[in-house]
Amino acid sequence: MDNQFNAINYSHQLQAVGVSQTQAETHAKLLSEALANCAASRADLNSLGEQLTTRMEAFETRMTGRMDAFEAKMTGRMDAFEARINARIDALEARMDLEIARVRGELKLLRWMCATNTAMLIAVIVKIYFP
Repeated sequence: MDNQFNAINYSHQLQAVGVSQTQAETHAKLLSEALANCAASRADLNSLGEQLTTRMEAFETRMTGRMDAFEAKMTGRMDAFEARINARIDALEARMDLEIARVRGELKLLRWMCATNTAMLIAVIVKIYFP
């Protein structure tokens, strides 16, 4: 284990404050074993960091794939919607073209009718005033 605990230094510090050598060494040994079993080493933390990085990269790959699939699905749906709208607009334009042609035909007929009525009115006036 790669830790910063120095059992010998710890034992000397205990002896310096009046703990017997046997007790200080036993205390240092037990604390060293406890730290070895409970504390994470740098290698443990590095390994955990690598595992987390790998999992995050896998998650990112999955999410990117799902987002790409969703984007493709939405693009397809928007394209289909746009096609339906364009078809409806084209149908309306065709109906408007037919309606415009019908109105033009009616206007042409009205012009001929007005011209005929005017000509007949002129003929009546001429007949009345110039018998």
